Amino acid sequence: MEYKGYRVSSYGRGKRLEFKTVTLLAVVCVLLVLPSFTPAVSAQAQPSYYVSVKPISAELPQYMSIGKTVNVIFEAQWTHGLNQGKFIENATATIVVSNQKGEPTDSIIANTTTGTFIVNYTQNKPTLLSFNATKLVTTDGQEWNSDPVDSANYVFGLTSSYAQVYWDTFHVSMVSFSTDSLGNIDTTINVTRLLIPQEGLTIRGNAHVSKIAMGVTVTINGVVAQEIEPGIYSASSSTLLSTAYVNVKVSSVNWTTTATGFSFIHHANQPSWSYAVGFGIICVSAVLVLGFLVSKKANNRTTKSSSFAFYGAVLLTSTCIINLYWTFAAVEATAHTFDWALLAVFGVLSAVLGLVGLIMLMRQKHPALVICAVMVPMIMNTLAVNASLGMYNLDNPWIWLFASLFLSIISVVFISRTEMFQRQSQTATI
Repeated sequence: MEYKGYRVSSYGRGKRLEFKTVTLLAVVCVLLVLPSFTPAVSAQAQPSYYVSVKPISAELPQYMSIGKTVNVIFEAQWTHGLNQGKFIENATATIVVSNQKGEPTDSIIANTTTGTFIVNYTQNKPTLLSFNATKLVTTDGQEWNSDPVDSANYVFGLTSSYAQVYWDTFHVSMVSFSTDSLGNIDTTINVTRLLIPQEGLTIRGNAHVSKIAMGVTVTINGVVAQEIEPGIYSASSSTLLSTAYVNVKVSSVNWTTTATGFSFIHHANQPSWSYAVGFGIICVSAVLVLGFLVSKKANNRTTKSSSFAFYGAVLLTSTCIINLYWTFAAVEATAHTFDWALLAVFGVLSAVLGLVGLIMLMRQKHPALVICAVMVPMIMNTLAVNASLGMYNLDNPWIWLFASLFLSIISVVFISRTEMFQRQSQTATI
């Protein structure tokens, strides 16, 4: 029995060994034979396209300034069938423009003319756009797109590739500033190219564009800045205001000039302005209190009407003084290359109108002119100033804007209760 058991066990082991050997040989054969079939399968899987619309030299992007027009040259060819290799003439190509996220932003219809055609495009804001053909309609009305034409043979209608174009501008950042000297501003700024990555960019023609803007022309408040390090520029300018407004303009050959504004407190000038504002507030308050005491003492209708005119005149004068400050700021900023000439002109006109309205108020004549004299300086001190500061993304002194608006509103309240408006109201009632 032991002998027989030994014979059975040896036989089972032999069978298992033989099975493992056969399996191993089979796997080896599959591994050896499979590569010979792979190229054939891959060759069959390679798609073919009847139509090709591709930009010329699209391997590298084009790079230019905002506001410039790019010329993207495309070729339309037959790449399959009887006409293979020929240009497609007088067809209509649809070129889709996409942003950096791949989202379509525009669509252009172009005629292929002789098979080589140009797409012109202009962009006024910094952006990276891609141009890609999505459809072609030939002269016989046949429409070609990326859909399959012959699925069995893996043939499609249209293939295309995209061209990339950068529209860029200069980016200015503040490095340091000093306002420790009375009337003087020392400014140091850094200039780079906005869309270029830190390592730079290789563009068409194998040219390398650096992130750092070296050798460009920089002016700070109209003063030509010196390049003290690559991309670092410095200049000194002047101001008489308590707030320093700095306008940095960067220009280069074939590039659109950019203007960037900065504003910050002028530490050396601020004490003088603080004393002046404090003194003005004390004077206005004292005059208003004095007028209130006088009107309280003489309690009659005529005196009250005169008091209202007095209060309105004082408040209107205050708004006109604020108006003159912004007018002076606009004139100085315009001299420092800010585009605030319109604000300066409007400030002068509103100040003159406020003075005329003040005279008419004291004489109790022309109520419509008086109201206009209050409203125009109010618009100057709030809306016009806010819009001008917004042109350069400058910080808005909201406290002073709301204070000016409040003074104008209270001035209108007092003026509307003067004798000339009461007479006008009675006349309208009769």
